[in-house]
Amino acid sequence: MFQFEMDFITPYDIHQTYVHLIKKRLGASKDKDETRMLTKIEELSLLLIRMAMQNNQFTVYSTTMLVYSCF
Repeated sequence: MFQFEMDFITPYDIHQTYVHLIKKRLGASKDKDETRMLTKIEELSLLLIRMAMQNNQFTVYSTTMLVYSCF
């Protein structure tokens, strides 16, 4: 009945891509403090992205700009 076709990229998708690239670039670190710090940065940036997605004032910015500013 309905034939919806939606294809768009959310800030979350871009965030996951950049997190993967950062982890790949830094390599598999065996330093537990560094791994813990990267995890905290990932969690905080994801929280900021979620908050920005829920605020209408941030809809004027592109999704990539939003993700860049949260890292």
